[in-house]
Amino acid sequence: MTSDRAYPAWEDDGSVDIELLGSTEFSAYHELNSKLALHADFFWTNWSVFESLDPKVHPLIDPALAKEENWDDSVRISIGATYQYNDRLTFRGGLAFDKSPVTDSNRTLRIPDADRVWASIGTSYQLNENLTLDLGYTLIFAKDGKIGPKAAGGNSDLFLGTLSGRVDLFGIGLSKNS
Repeated sequence: MTSDRAYPAWEDDGSVDIELLGSTEFSAYHELNSKLALHADFFWTNWSVFESLDPKVHPLIDPALAKEENWDDSVRISIGATYQYNDRLTFRGGLAFDKSPVTDSNRTLRIPDADRVWASIGTSYQLNENLTLDLGYTLIFAKDGKIGPKAAGGNSDLFLGTLSGRVDLFGIGLSKNS
């Protein structure tokens, strides 16, 4: 058997037990007049149930891969507006703050999460009575976060540094009204 990998290849049965987490969302929408509407959203996620990631390689947990996560519950809060320019053209925009469930002392290279701010804009144009074209753009800024020797596992004992992030999301859609 040959391998292009620089490390030994092996195959074994493995599994990871993960408890699925709960979430709760409250949303509001209010039309101020025939042209302008406001939106708000509160989203809570029960990340505190994610206490550890313990991959099992038949039949035992592999201590080299096991990692206590100790995540906190988190929230995302967002606000936005929709402006109906005319019968065919609509504009949208919004901001969101997304709190990371990972604290500085629990952040690792394995899951390098951080607080985020989302800024979104979009438009809809009704091409005809049956077709609508939607365009959207979101810019996500991730707060700088530190990864250091305090966080056990996830290779953090081998790495000391800072993470940062930026994500650009573009969307286009075509919908047909029936």
